[in-house]
Amino acid sequence: MHIVQGPISYIANITYNDINGNGIFDSTDTPLSTAYNNRGFILGSIIINGATNISISSFNNFVPPLSPFIDPDYNELYYRNRMLGMTFEQRLADPCDFSYSSKVFNAECSNISPYFWYSGDPVLLNGWINTRESDQSIMINSGPFDLHKNIPIDIIIAYTIGENNHPVQSVKKAKLNTRNVKFYFLNNAFEANKDEDTTQIPPEPLYDFELRRNYPNPFNPTTKIVYTIPFSEEPKNVTLKVYNLLGQEVATLVNEVKPNGSYSVDFLAENLSNGVYIYSLSNGAFHQSKKMMVLK
Repeated sequence: MHIVQGPISYIANITYNDINGNGIFDSTDTPLSTAYNNRGFILGSIIINGATNISISSFNNFVPPLSPFIDPDYNELYYRNRMLGMTFEQRLADPCDFSYSSKVFNAECSNISPYFWYSGDPVLLNGWINTRESDQSIMINSGPFDLHKNIPIDIIIAYTIGENNHPVQSVKKAKLNTRNVKFYFLNNAFEANKDEDTTQIPPEPLYDFELRRNYPNPFNPTTKIVYTIPFSEEPKNVTLKVYNLLGQEVATLVNEVKPNGSYSVDFLAENLSNGVYIYSLSNGAFHQSKKMMVLK
C-alpha cells in the first residue's frame, strides 16, 4: 500500500504567509505552496493555493516485545507515538543500533532517517533492510492535519502487488507496478497498464515532488535536507531557501535547473540564532515548505 495523494492541509506561515494573523488562509494572505486534488480525466484536477499535500511522514512495523502476529491493543497515546515514528519504548529508532532484526548495508547508517523504518532496497541490498523472515504489520502515516466538520479531505491510496516464484523478482515487479500507478495518477488518468504494454512505463526511477523532513531536527549546527524532483520533458529551475518566521530569506541552498531525481543538501546554521526556521522547495509548478529548529 502507498499514498498517491496525501491529505490537503493549510499551515499558517508554512504553506502561506498569515499576514493578518487569523490562522486562516484568505485573500489577504500570500500562498507559499500549492496542493492538488486529482479526480480523473472527466472531473479534472483542482489546484489549491496556500496548501500542501502532506506526504508520508513515517512508517514502521509492530515489533517485539509485542507479538509479530497480533496487532497490539493499546491506548491512543501509544498509537499516537507510533504514528510519529517512535518505537515501543516511545523513542526514535536508531538505524545504527536497532535490535529488531535489521541491518544497514552499503550505506552510512547515521545518514538514514529514523522515521522511515527499513527504507533500503532489498533488491540492490542497499540501505536499512529488514532481515526478519515473517509476516509483518506495517503502519504508514501521513500528517498531522486538521479535520473540520462537514469539510471532507480526500486521501488516495493504492494497493500494488508483485507476484513471482522468486521473492526478489516479486519485489521488482511490485516496484514496477507502483511506478505505473504513480505515472497514471500524476497524469490524472486512473487506468492500469497491461503487463504486455510497456510503451507507457516511465523511465526508472519515477519521482514525486517531495520535500522531506530534515534530519536531525532540532540540530546544531548541521542538518540534512532531502528532496525529489519529478520527471519533466523540460527541467525547471529549482530553489531551496530558508526563511525566518518573519518571512525574511536567510539562506539559499539551491538555485539551479534540476532534472528529475533525488537530492540531498547539508545546511550549516552556525551563524543563525536559536529558533524555528522554514525551508521551502519550489520548481515553479509546485511548492512545499517545512519547519526546522536550530537549538544551540
